[in-house]
Amino acid sequence: MAFGKRKGKDEIEEAEEYLEEATRLTKKEKKELKKEGEYIRALEELREKITELSNKIFRLRETAKDEYRKKNEAQGDKILDKIIKLDKELDELIRKQMKLDNKLKKVTILKMKNAHRAYFDDLKAEKSLRT
Repeated sequence: MAFGKRKGKDEIEEAEEYLEEATRLTKKEKKELKKEGEYIRALEELREKITELSNKIFRLRETAKDEYRKKNEAQGDKILDKIIKLDKELDELIRKQMKLDNKLKKVTILKMKNAHRAYFDDLKAEKSLRT
């Protein structure tokens, strides 16, 4: 009977050690947490730029349509070239936004990991007070 109880305690201790190790943050992860504000600001700026660029492209497309209706193909072609260039810029901004989104997701996961760590520490402290 005593053997069964001891085995259960060993499993609990092993699980606690595993949880403690799994929730420990590395120095690199701590640095990432500190960068969260920077990531959020950069994302907001990128979103604004993307919106502005999208609006500009939309207006240029309308202008190009007008030029073609007026039979001014040379001007319409110039505008289309400009639109192609701006579309490439827009694609690059969207790629940057996706990279920042991924970094922000990692930071969110780290925050959750840190919260679990704090919760685990609270449980340990509470357990030590009981004994």
